Amino acid sequence: MRSNLLLLGLLLAVPLSPACSSAPLSNEQTDSTNQEITINDIMSRAREWVADAVPYCGGVRGGTDYICGGTCQRPSRAWNNFRTDCSGFVSWAWQIMDDPATSEYIYDRSGSSGWSTISIDSLQAGDALVTNGHIKLFSHFVGGGAADILEEYDCNRVAHEQVQGFSRSGNSVHFSGDSRTYHAVRRNGLASNQPPPPPPPPAQVVEIAFQANTTDLWTTGNAGTTDWKLGMMPKTSPSIAALAGGGFEVAFQANTGNLWTAGSAGTSDLHLGMMAGTSPSIAALPGGGFEIAFQANTGSLWTVGSAGNRDWALGMMKGTSPSITALPGGGFEVAFQANTGNLWTVGNAGNRDWALGMMAGTSPSIVALSGGGFEVAFQANTTSLWTVGNAGNRDWALGMMTGTSPSIAALPNNGFQVAFQANTTNLWTAGTAGITDWHLGMMPGTSPSIEALRSGGFQVTFQANTTALWKAGSAGTGDLHLGLGAGTSPSGS
Repeated sequence: MRSNLLLLGLLLAVPLSPACSSAPLSNEQTDSTNQEITINDIMSRAREWVADAVPYCGGVRGGTDYICGGTCQRPSRAWNNFRTDCSGFVSWAWQIMDDPATSEYIYDRSGSSGWSTISIDSLQAGDALVTNGHIKLFSHFVGGGAADILEEYDCNRVAHEQVQGFSRSGNSVHFSGDSRTYHAVRRNGLASNQPPPPPPPPAQVVEIAFQANTTDLWTTGNAGTTDWKLGMMPKTSPSIAALAGGGFEVAFQANTGNLWTAGSAGTSDLHLGMMAGTSPSIAALPGGGFEIAFQANTGSLWTVGSAGNRDWALGMMKGTSPSITALPGGGFEVAFQANTGNLWTVGNAGNRDWALGMMAGTSPSIVALSGGGFEVAFQANTTSLWTVGNAGNRDWALGMMTGTSPSIAALPNNGFQVAFQANTTNLWTAGTAGITDWHLGMMPGTSPSIEALRSGGFQVTFQANTTALWKAGSAGTGDLHLGLGAGTSPSGS
């Protein structure tokens, strides 16, 4: 294998709470509009901005950045004459051409190009929540204590859509990690008798399992946010799979050292001892049920579940974990680092020693491809990212952080995308959808999880360098405001 190419990039401190202030108005922004607009107009414009990952800047394109310093450099778009701070984002979505400052949005403004305070109970898509120094757009409620939010909020960041937790007091709210008090406002002049836009498809919400900083197993996503009150072994990570019949199941190493499952298919101690410091992998089977791969406390690879229980009598490298994927034609395949240091795969697609050396202490990730077969991602003993399988073998010449492992997801047309922690500690993705440095700092020693979205694209979940759970990808980028256990990694499905 060739020596890896050092990735270039800076560690980015992920902010704990949003911050936004308003820059002086551009001289070009003096017009107003009396045009009647719809909720769909607002949400379409906002999501166009978010999809373009517009970087935060306190000025117009090519103008002075009065907030972060320097000059606003960004590609030419329809919103060139709007600031790309928090209020500029809302002004663009609301089609208010004079681009008011955040300090103006706090107070109601009459007229068809103004806005009015509304009750929290009446919030609908396209409304905004404003406080002294920040404003953001509301999409929809997620349960009783969270909302889907779109915003532009801090230097060195890009616009994003994310679910944010909040608490309510009368007709105001406080968002998690933000002590400021927000109230709701609505754009005047909305078209009457219009149906609300449909919420984003459920496919864009990934169910996530993780070890919280209490060492308990937690899940968050479509099914809500739950503390399972089940203690996990410190420094280990859970694995989650969406079940064919609906719901999900999580596999994890309990603080007893035993393999446990929890979820829609039931909660159970399987009374099987796991190797200390290792984590299981679970896959939903097409015909129903699931199968789990893990390193037993004997050092051997085991699989247990609906497809049967088996000690494969194959020794694994101490401290590493296997990865399992269900095959479309039936059965499963497991990838793991053998006690020789080589990558191995075993299962219904055959058993193979790939004779490719892996970095000590790291684990591979395997996924079934849409066109058949599978692909494996791993950190080679050169520290470089490699992929091997039916989609081809490749040294990506991208350096990974020592001791971390990649995650792979299948994309349409036999493609795939890999997420990994680069040797800069930044989150990177590479594959059919391109190579991207997300400029998001990860906690050293942790690994991301990547999932394909049924609506297209992918989502990555990871532990940021703040220890908080973050997501990034086609469904938006943001802080989920949930703390992870030290040295652990989330799993999404």
